[in-house]
Amino acid sequence: MKSAPAPRGKSAPPDLFEGLTLADDQKAKISQIRDETKSHLAAVANDKDLSPEAADAMSRGYQRLENGKILEVLTPEQQKQVRQRIAAWRASTEKPQYPSRPVPGPAQTPRPQ
Repeated sequence: MKSAPAPRGKSAPPDLFEGLTLADDQKAKISQIRDETKSHLAAVANDKDLSPEAADAMSRGYQRLENGKILEVLTPEQQKQVRQRIAAWRASTEKPQYPSRPVPGPAQTPRPQ
């Protein structure tokens, strides 16, 4: 079951759970969480009273909740692996938050007269 495309033009992360050995009860809980999120996302998509911005915000919120609930199902070691994958994915796709620019030094700063 694939997630909805990432909003705001960002690329979707790879399957962060690929390669994890999940127990049957973990698989069942994750499936239930994803089904609940899917129904919430469908309700948001079908709500014609929401502005596109509000619908996008709600969808992102439900997806964040889904991710948090799924992380709770995982063991501490599995959580660590997923968080490392998330960090690696973010590092490979995101631009620096604040681009570097030259800072004026003492010689370049005008002095008040």
